[in-house]
Amino acid sequence: MIPLLSLKEGESMRKRILIIFCMFFVLMLGSISETGAINKGKVTLTYQNSEYTLSDIDVLLYKIASYDIKNLGKITLLDDYQDSHLDLSDIEHQDVLKEKTRSLKQYIDKHALKENQLIKADNHGKAVFKDLDDGIYLIQGRYRGNDLDVSIEPALIVMPHVYDQQFVYQYDLHPKMTIQKRKQYQDYTVLKIWKDHNNKEHLRPQAIKVGLYANKKLVQTVKLDATSNWSYTWNHLDSTKNWSVKEINVNRNYISHVKQTHNQFVIENEIKDTTHIKTGDYQPIIIFMILFLFSAITLIYWSIKKKN
Repeated sequence: MIPLLSLKEGESMRKRILIIFCMFFVLMLGSISETGAINKGKVTLTYQNSEYTLSDIDVLLYKIASYDIKNLGKITLLDDYQDSHLDLSDIEHQDVLKEKTRSLKQYIDKHALKENQLIKADNHGKAVFKDLDDGIYLIQGRYRGNDLDVSIEPALIVMPHVYDQQFVYQYDLHPKMTIQKRKQYQDYTVLKIWKDHNNKEHLRPQAIKVGLYANKKLVQTVKLDATSNWSYTWNHLDSTKNWSVKEINVNRNYISHVKQTHNQFVIENEIKDTTHIKTGDYQPIIIFMILFLFSAITLIYWSIKKKN
């Protein structure tokens, strides 16, 4: 006959099992944390050439597509880019890369898509993006100063990229820049973009008013409507002044945003959506394991108490 464990021996055995279980759980958490930390991307950009180091740079990062290295490098365009119908599977070729980069930049500007991250270059012209997930990204620098005309080529990158038959999660980029002294007098253009599902709800106003400001002082008001293609151009403005625009009396059904690229302003009006509520249905594995551990401890505790 197999001898039965005494109550004291049984309780001791349960405690040892519980300790072993907790140690296993901690080791799993450490493994998960370490793996996650390794597989995060980093991109360093330097805006500098032989003559200039530019610190007045806004650096915008757009995530274009997911990139699944575990599934033969499968690329899936994100929702905002599905309508572009771009095939990004062959961007390892330089000529194709340039063409797709240009097409994506035009698509982003046309649809006034919002960046995923925005950072500013430091005094040495450096900007760093960290903890990037696997994916395809477009990075665009925009000069904020008034003294130069700066054209910066966007960069399209795959995270991670393959080098010497290994996956690499770091980039060190020096974007190509064209820099010229700004002319004193230039033309400035404003363009209105509507993001209201092609006026599906028929809430779009017939016209809007836009104010032009020089050094934050209103100097002129213009009307934009469909007959003007929702745009207007001011000619021969003094570029040494800080020019800006603002929509006057924004329609209560819309939220207005203004973006500036050199001497072009884009006013984006996005319809307010009160029917769509974003929900988070993602449950991290760590939370699940914590709940599992809590349940196991509870069951062992009540088992010991019942024996006593």
